[in-house]
Amino acid sequence: MNGAPPMSMISFDSDLAAGITKLFLGITAVDVFILVLVSALAALAVLRYSKREGLGSEVSHERQLKLEIAWTVGPALIIAVIGTFAVRLSFQTQRPTVPTDALVVRVTAHQWWWDVRYPSLGVVTANEIHVPADRPVRIRLDSADVVHSFWVPRLAGKRDVVPGQTNDLTFVAHTVGTYPGECAEFCGTSHANMRFEVFVDPPDRFDAWAAAQAAPPRIAAPPAAPNDPVRAGARVFATSSCTPCHAVGSAARGVFGPNLTHFGSRTTFAGATVPNTPENLAAWLRNPPALKPGVKMPPLGVPEHQIAELVAYLRSLE
Repeated sequence: MNGAPPMSMISFDSDLAAGITKLFLGITAVDVFILVLVSALAALAVLRYSKREGLGSEVSHERQLKLEIAWTVGPALIIAVIGTFAVRLSFQTQRPTVPTDALVVRVTAHQWWWDVRYPSLGVVTANEIHVPADRPVRIRLDSADVVHSFWVPRLAGKRDVVPGQTNDLTFVAHTVGTYPGECAEFCGTSHANMRFEVFVDPPDRFDAWAAAQAAPPRIAAPPAAPNDPVRAGARVFATSSCTPCHAVGSAARGVFGPNLTHFGSRTTFAGATVPNTPENLAAWLRNPPALKPGVKMPPLGVPEHQIAELVAYLRSLE
């Protein structure tokens, strides 16, 4: 990714973002031209004609009529031209036909995190979206609760995520890098903490990531002894209140919270707002609302030694 600000709205790294940026800059240029023209005419009227004797009523009315027509037709034509380009770009973002080689990603918005699924690859993750560079990507957006808005400025424009309706975004990302995104529609207490990241990978790196994510969870360091904290953490997870909400492979079938099958390979958690470090994860397990106000995961009252074991287990899942 180049040196532009990560959430810049006038920098672009995909075909869709390029179209949006060029339209925005074009409209801005037209607006500036109109501002300069109107300001110049207003100044001319004040400086040259404010003290001039009035013309005959017939001539004055004729000129007035011409001015009224010009001030009506001119803006209408400008709006029509801008509207034509805007509507055309809007239809391009939701192409009715998807390229045959497009990668389809289903993203479901929750209060306040993003469920990410790749139907053709058998991959389920959360808050982090990996896509290959220079390949069409079709993002299919759904909401599990209220209205959200999917926005990653340098790759795609805002798209509302509405309960009971699937909206689409289609784009081709050109530059390898990490692109932050966020919910752009107020959706509740922790709206500001509902973020995500899009990783644009080279095709070979994306294929390797997808293969690893589709595989069963792999513990990074196999337990060395019966009392190993990773093994102990696995037991705590399987027997605690984690499993009704979170899934890890086939060992748990949670449906209310993010899938944790390959949690150790993620860079962030808590709606992509907290770096995935042992210290942050321990603090989260002690008291989630302290890190993310309004989060629906309550403090679980887990003993301190079990928190350390859960951290070791979850961090080991790659």
